[in-house]
Amino acid sequence: MRSDQITRRVKQQIYARTIENLQLSPQAVTKQDIDGCKHLDDIRHKLMYNQAKPKILIGQDNWHLLVATETRKGHRNQPAASLTPLGWVLHGIRTRTIGQHVHYVHNLTATTEDNMDEQLRRYFAIESLAITPKRPSNDPEQRAVNILKESTTQLEDGHYQTGLLWKEQQTKCRTITKTP
Repeated sequence: MRSDQITRRVKQQIYARTIENLQLSPQAVTKQDIDGCKHLDDIRHKLMYNQAKPKILIGQDNWHLLVATETRKGHRNQPAASLTPLGWVLHGIRTRTIGQHVHYVHNLTATTEDNMDEQLRRYFAIESLAITPKRPSNDPEQRAVNILKESTTQLEDGHYQTGLLWKEQQTKCRTITKTP
């Protein structure tokens, strides 16, 4: 059995960033683009699509999704295809006429797209809880930074003078006098 006839679903954990309303142009791979590419004849139905807008960009940090388990290549001026865990990817350019190139991209159509969107939303909602911790309005660290900013001055000799970081704003100091 060839690898392109096997359908398998594997859950993978990935780390990703989201962009609201990813504005990428629709793209297509037509029958004309693949005609004459004998090395792609048996997978052409998996490579062709019409006016699909990319919905995800996969970064190098998810390299395991990009590594090919099988490749198909023809002549130098023809596209190549590779099989990844996400499906077939078309690479390269093909010259239609002199000076006009066709750039190929991959289209992944998920049957459970809505479910995946919901899972990603939940993941990032939970993940973002740890990103921006809420500090109390009387945060002692922020108070210390404010005191340093407000009370630090540079003296004429190049040294710095700053206020002391007391635990409380109104500190009472005792005066100790020595009696003879």
